[in-house]
Amino acid sequence: MKKRKYYFWTGVIVSSVFLYISFSNFDFKTIVEVLQEVKSLSLIGGVIVFVLSYFLRAPRWQMMLRGSNSLSFKAAIAGVFIGQFGNNVLPWRLGDLWRAVIARKMDGFSVIAAGTSLLMEKIYDGLSVFLLSIIALLSFSFKKDIRDSIITFGMGVVGFLALLWVFYLFVEARTRRSEKDSIIKKVVEGLSSFKKPGVFLRILFFSVVIWTVESLSFMLFFNSMGINLKLLEIFIIVFILNFAMIIPAAPANVGTFEYAIVISASIFSIKKSMALSAGLVIHFLRFVSISLLGLVLLYMFKMSFKEEVQEVEKEAEKVEI
Repeated sequence: MKKRKYYFWTGVIVSSVFLYISFSNFDFKTIVEVLQEVKSLSLIGGVIVFVLSYFLRAPRWQMMLRGSNSLSFKAAIAGVFIGQFGNNVLPWRLGDLWRAVIARKMDGFSVIAAGTSLLMEKIYDGLSVFLLSIIALLSFSFKKDIRDSIITFGMGVVGFLALLWVFYLFVEARTRRSEKDSIIKKVVEGLSSFKKPGVFLRILFFSVVIWTVESLSFMLFFNSMGINLKLLEIFIIVFILNFAMIIPAAPANVGTFEYAIVISASIFSIKKSMALSAGLVIHFLRFVSISLLGLVLLYMFKMSFKEEVQEVEKEAEKVEI
């Protein structure tokens, strides 16, 4: 319990620091001006495309868990949206664990197998964002420090992926030798997308499509507020946002999201007040759209928010989160 309180307050402090930095010298009149000039159709289009990017995550998760057992589309959709809703309102990114619990309750997957697949999902996301940012780097002239940061991040993701591949080969060999080792079996099940290069490449391609669609939603959001950016430029912003999401923060990445928008927008000479105003609107719309859909699915599947959170917290206690 003490460790979890420590994580919570650490996240709150980190978010507060980034909010303070983001709002320093902020002209609050700008956000009023942005809202007055907003193009409603583009804004609504941004929300629709953003939600679509999350619908696409459901079949990808199915691909990742297509082994001895199969994840139903219903469980995948529920896990994706309810899990992200959980990340929006619960500390320590418990929404990811909630997603694994849903896979267990609906389709009988172990929490370990489902949780391991979510680790793989982060790797696919990192690789996809890296590939898109490389395309942007080849198309535009950026400062050396930006290029170096992107390349270093990409090398880190590839290196971690290589280590994960070695780990997979090790645990799969151990599973063949020991049929009794149930935990190892569950880990292998979660890493099943490693089995065939064709499956790995198919999921990676699907991941690139997901992040291209999500980048398109950012482009629509920015354009609706008079910030005209090309899709290739958005790839760089999305890369920096993903890098910022690694930082432990309060639920919904409050503070780190806004700071990442300000920093990335400055690359394209967008004024801080304008970028932050747009970032606040975008963050709010992303939060509300996913949270509402998560709540709707909770109601549709007759789940109690209180009971679900208690169950997730019990699972968190088991792994000492």
